[in-house]
Amino acid sequence: MQLEHLVIYDRNFTDQLINFRPNETKLGERIQICSTPENWKEELKASEALFVLIGLPEDVGVQGNLGRAGAEESWECALSSILNLQNNRFLDGSDLFLLGHINFRPIREEAEAILPENSQRLQQLRDKVEQIDEQVSTLIEAVVTAGKVPIVIGGGHNNAYGCIKGAALGKKEAINVVNFDPHLDYRGREGRHSGNAFRYAKEEGHLEYYFVVGAHEGYNAENIYHEFEHDQFLHVTTFEELVIRHQKDLNLVLKNIANRWHREFTGIEIDMDAIAGMPVSAYSPSGFTVEDVRRYVHYCGKHLAPAYMHICEGAPALGDSNAQAQVGKTIAYLIADFIKSVKSA
Repeated sequence: MQLEHLVIYDRNFTDQLINFRPNETKLGERIQICSTPENWKEELKASEALFVLIGLPEDVGVQGNLGRAGAEESWECALSSILNLQNNRFLDGSDLFLLGHINFRPIREEAEAILPENSQRLQQLRDKVEQIDEQVSTLIEAVVTAGKVPIVIGGGHNNAYGCIKGAALGKKEAINVVNFDPHLDYRGREGRHSGNAFRYAKEEGHLEYYFVVGAHEGYNAENIYHEFEHDQFLHVTTFEELVIRHQKDLNLVLKNIANRWHREFTGIEIDMDAIAGMPVSAYSPSGFTVEDVRRYVHYCGKHLAPAYMHICEGAPALGDSNAQAQVGKTIAYLIADFIKSVKSA
């Protein structure tokens, strides 16, 4: 499949987003950028940067899962926050290659044109997600084949499927995934949406072990818990076990995962639904803190062999006047933590 919808960024674009100040160097001034879009694969492979930043501005998969729209906006506010981090002894922008984003506007416009009273609306939305899957998996496969680690931002959790499939094809083997998420996202094969990416990836042979950290006990169906209990390749530790009843310790859970998967390629997933009070499609007043998620990212980056990192479901449009900064800066913190942890491993 050709990536005709891939939008490659240049310096003129990024310079418009950077708040330049005397005697300071922002990450965006050092970040690696493609100079000739038609040769992006060659430039990417030749770059010394290990990490490749990619945006997926869409929320069709969320709507296909009966969720609230808004996740398509997280990429734009995140990118601005990332580019304006300080370039200093702790983080060097040259370690990161900013590729661009996939233009899902045609698919989004087609989805918006499906009227609510259309009895086939849900299935038509899910058909659109399959088109998104193809573009995402093709791009991730190309980046992983180039020997890089994709950092994927924005959109719904449906895009985990494309990340897993693309990484598995690039690595030429099924990968493991650890997912920091209040939802197991293992609904049935009822058409693609944000709630069943891991089911499709598992049953199609791209995903081997799947471990969910922080699932909310009251927001996942019993039949799915039953599957996790009886499948040796599926694992879950609930939020209540970790935070409410203190039956398990987050550090020990992550240590056990790292001990088991230390040398196996692993996708690192962060659903922003896991963070209490974050503007997301599935808002929750109860959840982890930003610092909890940062520790999770740091530990996984340092002790696993990351195939990719994917941050999804942030929806600044569903928050207050501070929502863009809240979502954007949170994502920027997580990306900085991930890069630093991998480099320190």
